[in-house]
Amino acid sequence: MALKAIEDAFRQGYTHAAEVDLIDFYGRMRPPGLADLLRPLPRAVTDNVVWDHAVRRGLDDALVVCSEDDDPSASGLVGLSLGAATSPVVGEVIIRSLLDTACMGQVVTYADNILILGRGQEDVARWAAQLEEVAQGLEAGPLALRINDTVAFTSRHLPVQFASHWGSAIRHRLNWEPNGRKLAEHLIVERSTVLTDEEIGEVESKISHLARAYPMWRTRESWEACRLAELAAVRYYNRATPPNLSDAKHKLIIAYLTCGRQDLREILPDGTTRQHRERRMALYNAGLELLAVISAEQAA
Repeated sequence: MALKAIEDAFRQGYTHAAEVDLIDFYGRMRPPGLADLLRPLPRAVTDNVVWDHAVRRGLDDALVVCSEDDDPSASGLVGLSLGAATSPVVGEVIIRSLLDTACMGQVVTYADNILILGRGQEDVARWAAQLEEVAQGLEAGPLALRINDTVAFTSRHLPVQFASHWGSAIRHRLNWEPNGRKLAEHLIVERSTVLTDEEIGEVESKISHLARAYPMWRTRESWEACRLAELAAVRYYNRATPPNLSDAKHKLIIAYLTCGRQDLREILPDGTTRQHRERRMALYNAGLELLAVISAEQAA
């Protein structure tokens, strides 16, 4: 929904954007202002459920317990608990209060991600300055903002960044692609080759779903092919059955041809045991044999 809202704004002439990062968002909240903001929620609920009187600051893991009449910030430890179940909801309330108070123009939010849109670079800069001024005086706690550079969707050099996505204009519409951080969430094989068949199946499903979610992603096919080849190889490493070898071999060749790699070994995971490494070599040799057959048929 957020990406669609950005695309709708782009069609209306909002051609520039800047992403805003909230610095130590949960750590900057204060109980008195927070209680006022969350009304009609009772103060006792704010203190004992939302705030929970067990807050952290920096690397300090000490728990602070306060009586009902105490101000939890009196100890010097301030902020919402990042892992609390209530924090995302409270965060949305705070961000909405911030944007309403700033009387912002065209803004799109997703969780704690904010994207300021404008009809030009100066337009974005004006709204960004206004948002920063209001954020410093917010009653629930002064917020520090990191306002990234303003980028045009039509730029040939830099994409617009928002919520782990890159956005750029292709003709009259926006193309969204997952950025490096989002892709890293799916590089399971780089972190471990000790996976069950069920875990491999779940990751394969997530990879295919991610690829389908971005139909205009320029490197979608090659990225998906490489990830699926890695997972098929791990499945073969774990259980060296003929069906697993056949599946891994064919996916390896598809990835090789799609990704433009120079060597099949660049695609194959290293493995973590001697047996894995032996099977890796067997899969590599099987891939070479299949490549030779393909080359011979093409030459015929």
